[in-house]
Amino acid sequence: MMNGLNNKNSNLSLDSLKGMQSVRATFTLPENMINLLSTVANQLGVKQKSIFDRLVENKHMLYDVADEAQKSTSGNHKRQQKTFVISRNSLVLLDAV
Repeated sequence: MMNGLNNKNSNLSLDSLKGMQSVRATFTLPENMINLLSTVANQLGVKQKSIFDRLVENKHMLYDVADEAQKSTSGNHKRQQKTFVISRNSLVLLDAV
């Protein structure tokens, strides 16, 4: 039985476990984005950390979204700082973008 468990989790390593660790990160976002993340998490019954993990899984899409956001950035949107708990992997990917 132990062999089956080890085979199932053979991709489980110290690095992958560290990547799943929770970290706190502060972002400056439009208020409506903060509200949207909260509402989606509540409606789906998941943590906001899980939403961030899913959003950053597709690196190419993340770069596309960042490019589009940079093009349409205007000073008209009121932004506020918000601290989120996210995984270390998500933070590394967001930082890269």
